[in-house]
Amino acid sequence: SEPLASLLNNTANAMPGPVEGLSLPLVGISAGCVGTAAEVLIKQSTNYKQPCIIRTLLLGETGEMKTPLMNIVAAPLFQREKEALNRYKEELRDYEAAIEGGDKSAVRPQRERFALMDATPEETIRVHATSPQGFSFIHDEWGAYLNGFNKYRNGVGNDREMDLIEHNGGTFIRDRVNDDSLFLEKTAISRVAGYQLSLMYDLMEKMIDQDGFLNRWMMAAPPFPRAYKDIINDDSHEAQELQQLLYELYGALRQLPTATYHL
Repeated sequence: SEPLASLLNNTANAMPGPVEGLSLPLVGISAGCVGTAAEVLIKQSTNYKQPCIIRTLLLGETGEMKTPLMNIVAAPLFQREKEALNRYKEELRDYEAAIEGGDKSAVRPQRERFALMDATPEETIRVHATSPQGFSFIHDEWGAYLNGFNKYRNGVGNDREMDLIEHNGGTFIRDRVNDDSLFLEKTAISRVAGYQLSLMYDLMEKMIDQDGFLNRWMMAAPPFPRAYKDIINDDSHEAQELQQLLYELYGALRQLPTATYHL
């Protein structure tokens, strides 16, 4: 919408920073709010569908305002996450009170999730099982995510393969002998991250990307203006207005009815 575009541009100029520093993570976060509620039918004859999963990666050098820009659009999502946690705590208290009162029909509440920041692949899918619509995984440093593959398996494991499964969405089945088995008919985890541009150049030269890992990310490397602080005209409230609009947007996207859209 025009109000959103205007607020994005004006907020970016006030930082200062490129508007892509706001709009790119906004795309990933919005996709995470929609989650499993929407999918696009690519080819009807084969029932080929694309889930609402988007990964975004903002590239820039250290000190170029990547994280502050991402934080502006992530803050309303974290507010939604906080409110969902408070609702869950209240519902859990009511559930426990009902159980103590002898109500055998009481159903244990599930915590709705909007965002994750630090979780192993196993924990991420476990959280998804309790919040089936999905969420956004916010990475302050993309390199930590990349280097974390198989971190808890002494470098031997299938985290890279699991990343591909996660990106494809669709059904997820996990069988374990300790009753930790899971079945998710649909999955949708979007990811939002930032990384140093110079390190990305090095990575692309050295990395053998046979499984298309880098192609799963929507990347942008916009030019960052030199940082400065305008102490005379530093009284704009447009960043707060933008965050309020995004707070409402994220909530509205979460409430979208389940639908399949045709190309």
